[in-house]
Amino acid sequence: MPSWVLRNKMRTDFYEKVRNLSVTISSFSLVPAVQEVADGFKRSTTLVTLAGLGSIGSGEELTFQKQDQDNLLRLRGEELPIIGTHTIDSLSDAVKKSLSHLPEPEQKDSSQYRSWAFESAALDLAVRQHRTSLSSLLGLPSKPVNFVVSLRLDKDLSTDRLQSLLTHHPDLEFKLDVTSDWTADFMLRLAATTRIAVLDFKAFYHGTRVDQAPESTFYEMATKTFSNTIFEDLDIRFIARTARPEILRKLSYDEPIRSASDIRRLSARRVNIKPARIGSLRYLLGLYGYCLDNGIEMYGGGLFEIGIGRKQIQYLASLFHPRGTNDVAPVEYNFATADFATLPRSPLRDIRAFGCDT
Repeated sequence: MPSWVLRNKMRTDFYEKVRNLSVTISSFSLVPAVQEVADGFKRSTTLVTLAGLGSIGSGEELTFQKQDQDNLLRLRGEELPIIGTHTIDSLSDAVKKSLSHLPEPEQKDSSQYRSWAFESAALDLAVRQHRTSLSSLLGLPSKPVNFVVSLRLDKDLSTDRLQSLLTHHPDLEFKLDVTSDWTADFMLRLAATTRIAVLDFKAFYHGTRVDQAPESTFYEMATKTFSNTIFEDLDIRFIARTARPEILRKLSYDEPIRSASDIRRLSARRVNIKPARIGSLRYLLGLYGYCLDNGIEMYGGGLFEIGIGRKQIQYLASLFHPRGTNDVAPVEYNFATADFATLPRSPLRDIRAFGCDT
């Protein structure tokens, strides 16, 4: 994204507060991680650790394609540009040059996921080497984070897991993936819980396991059934046709958002920001500043992190949008064998990431 895109309308420059922070990297390690989640899906990620000056920094690479994961795990070598002393500003180029040793990824967003894993680990390392925290550097207090729980209810249309969670945590709210399996009766049952904060229509996903084709009649039924719910990633053609102001007020965008220019192109007033999808610390902090300057409502989302990546998006939410409908529930909520009675309640407090525990 060209720098003028942000400078054009941005007054709050968070990146300026960290760009000259130095970081020394003497070595790195990559370790695969696997966790079975609730819908029978095995999530695999790669944990990134950077070391230097007696400190370590951590990140998590969130690629979904096995070949892309395997290729990343082959990245080795003391001669890679990432080894050495950098500023946060120069680090991004060093990461890109180091990752250029890998084959082109199969998944379009894998390049951003890879960059974010190393940049977030380097930021973590930098603040530890300087014995500070991201909160202190940005001048933003870390606040308790409201979160929602993301679920996908399809096939047998069972609400057992949702109802069981509500039994233990009556105040819990949910972000649900809409699927064409849903019936009118099923929607009414869900709406009757009054705990559905976000419906994700996933109209912008293509070639993934969560693709959902848009269908006007189904859209009409869903948007009329849920009265106090955010509608995320509705199909653009449906939005253009509808004249219902109550839908337009509830719109949010997730998958298309990678820069401030995407927000302007979509005339978005509410966005779900996923740091790994943005890829670069420079652009992520710029996007946060742009949203604050222009009154864009923000909340955060994840990509099935199973390690430090989850703590990091929780921490960023605590700084920039703590009261949003943040899809950053503790990772245990996604475990197939979760003990619901012991899961943390919303809001989350005392989140530790990016040096806040130093």
